[in-house]
Amino acid sequence: MFSGIPIHEPVLIFALAMLVFLISPLLFKSFRLPGMIGIILTGALIGPNALHILDRSETIILLEEIGIVYLMFVTGLEVNINKFIEKIDRSLIFGMLSFLIPQVAGTAIGYYILNLSFPEALLFTAVVASQTLLAYPVIKRLGIVNNEAITATIGGTMLAETLALMVLAIVLSSLEGSISTLFWINLGLGLIVLFIGSWFTVPRIARWFFSNLTDESYFEFLFVLAVVFIVAYLAKIAGFEPIIGAFLAGL
Repeated sequence: MFSGIPIHEPVLIFALAMLVFLISPLLFKSFRLPGMIGIILTGALIGPNALHILDRSETIILLEEIGIVYLMFVTGLEVNINKFIEKIDRSLIFGMLSFLIPQVAGTAIGYYILNLSFPEALLFTAVVASQTLLAYPVIKRLGIVNNEAITATIGGTMLAETLALMVLAIVLSSLEGSISTLFWINLGLGLIVLFIGSWFTVPRIARWFFSNLTDESYFEFLFVLAVVFIVAYLAKIAGFEPIIGAFLAGL
């Protein structure tokens, strides 16, 4: 391997990441392919399992967290909140079915056919039952984000992802022996506080801020970033993944 590879210098890692974010989507779009696919494939190519130009260092993990939090925020931001609330029953039904069917079937297969323990079967299946918004950039480009079916699908996807992450949290807590009544109380209270904060507190603060402190777009940009990552962190404190908080902040 060349000297200095894999790269460990944080500034150079960040510079390379910015180049990947810039060049890969442009290259893949010229072939009529989603830019997100280009970023993923390029990341895999320069990662530790291929060319090993980059290692899974703390800098890469940080960029990964920031990127996914930002993507989920933008996804929530562009969802028509009125249509989302109006059709929330469809999101709930789609999300529950798309999670429960593979989760129940996969757990049974893992437990009875693959001879996994019950916690192992739950974790094994949670990977299958979870969903992603990988196709979101394509949907955005087509201009159909506010289509009723798309709105319901996005909401359902976030619900399924939340449930899958809850399975992970519950199983890990059970293995650590920390499942108790207090665990469920904390989980429920955390969820309530998270929704109240993101649906009622954040909009009020935002309305006040944008009404009184909008002299420079610089402050608006920093305010939005601060809100996104604070709500994302509050979700983590509540026992959920930061992406859930980022999506709610966007909504």
